[in-house]
Amino acid sequence: AAMSANNILPKLDIPFDAAVSEDLLSYTPEGPELILSGVYDALKPGGRFVGEIGADGNMETFRMACYDFLREQGVDATPYDPYFFPTSSEFGAMLEAAGFEVVDVTELNHKALFPCRADREDMALLDYMHTGMGSSFLKALPDLAARRRMVNEVAHMCFQSLFHQGKWTYQSIRLQYTAVKK
Repeated sequence: AAMSANNILPKLDIPFDAAVSEDLLSYTPEGPELILSGVYDALKPGGRFVGEIGADGNMETFRMACYDFLREQGVDATPYDPYFFPTSSEFGAMLEAAGFEVVDVTELNHKALFPCRADREDMALLDYMHTGMGSSFLKALPDLAARRRMVNEVAHMCFQSLFHQGKWTYQSIRLQYTAVKK
């Protein structure tokens, strides 16, 4: 199949009635504009686009600990941050710029668990830093010893606020949205 939206989404001959996105747009640090454009192109007029994206402040304690550690090492964390977490007004404006009519953008805020294997809840933050999206921050450091130091220091910085009853949690701030192709 041919590709559209800068080869991110397949170009389809048959338009869709609806599209759903669960968190994909949170992990496009270059911004979701190309994906939004591709979704818009894939929908029929009146087609609905619904989904959820991380919002401004999502995972803030963890992210700021990574930024703080890297700053102390003389490294700017920004290019290594894998997340895109807009405010509701920023994301609404992006949907509109892609051609959508925004029906609703609602912010949800709750505690969530870092993803991990069932038998490793106490190690979830460490696992996340080694194999999850947190591993992007480790790429800022030149060697294994520095990366180990970062994992230990970030866990130490986050422990008071994120480790509860043997499990690593984070503040999950999400935007749920509904938009319609004009």
